[in-house]
Amino acid sequence: PQPTNKARAAKQAPKALKQLRQLPTPQLQPQPQQPIERTAEEQQPKQRVPEAAAPSGIAEVMKPGPTNGYEPMLFPKPVLPTPDPQASVYVGGLPRGMLDVHAYQLFAPFGALLNIDLQPDPRADTNYAYVQYRWHSDAVYAVEQLEGAVLAGRRLYATIHSPHQPYTVSA
Repeated sequence: PQPTNKARAAKQAPKALKQLRQLPTPQLQPQPQQPIERTAEEQQPKQRVPEAAAPSGIAEVMKPGPTNGYEPMLFPKPVLPTPDPQASVYVGGLPRGMLDVHAYQLFAPFGALLNIDLQPDPRADTNYAYVQYRWHSDAVYAVEQLEGAVLAGRRLYATIHSPHQPYTVSA
């Protein structure tokens, strides 16, 4: 029988370690330090702005500087939108073999996506998805385009989903 790659590697490992130990170790020579020339502006001591004194919505981060090695750098904190509960869409009738990447390709053209929750439907041989868009107008556009559309021979059902009201299929 032929040895596997793991067995071959295990056999060769002690030889390789022995060869590595026999290699001469390089001797590092210390290099003389060159003085760093600074401009007159860099030589002036910087005032550190305390966080309490920083303007609202501004975070303080330390970056390398000439005085004590660090100086403050101000930049705005990111403001993330709160998800709009009316920007959630229920889509039913999706093919069972659909993957997350396929769902993204299907729903992304209608607007900025925040989340896709793809689940198998236990009552049928299909999947369903809850799709969270950033804006309500994107969700409405997605419902308009997807409601009644046919995908892989199946009719899709799409509606704006309220998290407090379950989706019901009208007969």
